[in-house]
Amino acid sequence: MLAVMLVRLAIAVALTAIAAPASSRPAPTAEGMTAVLARAAARSGQWASAARLWRDVTIARPADAQAWAALGEALARTGAPDDAVAALARAQQLNPRAPGIAANLGRAQLQRGNGPAAAAAYEAAVAESPRDPAGWTGLGIARDLTGDHAAARTA
Repeated sequence: MLAVMLVRLAIAVALTAIAAPASSRPAPTAEGMTAVLARAAARSGQWASAARLWRDVTIARPADAQAWAALGEALARTGAPDDAVAALARAQQLNPRAPGIAANLGRAQLQRGNGPAAAAAYEAAVAESPRDPAGWTGLGIARDLTGDHAAARTA
């Protein structure tokens, strides 16, 4: 089922590229198509497939912060928090201001049981997006995990 869906998506992307005027469309690249397939796998909840595909993209484009961040999220969702932390740390190194990376890093640190690192990541996340309730919730959980229950209640 997933294979059929991914093939249909790839065909739709290819047809869209063909339909665009030749002067306005860039030549499709293998890593570009791999990224499209990785997004489709993630959207359909196929996180292991998404992780494999995003890993291929990061090999082809090692300076792509978005690819590293997507790899980190996929790895976290497959239950590989150590690898997720490494990928998300790389994404954050490449683009420290990219939205969402800090919150995903906090989530992966929580999966590892590392409360202090999770709290630090979530503090960066709420500084970056103070209206995002997920960042505040994560910060509260991380602070509670570190034993700072009073601060957890105020997060």
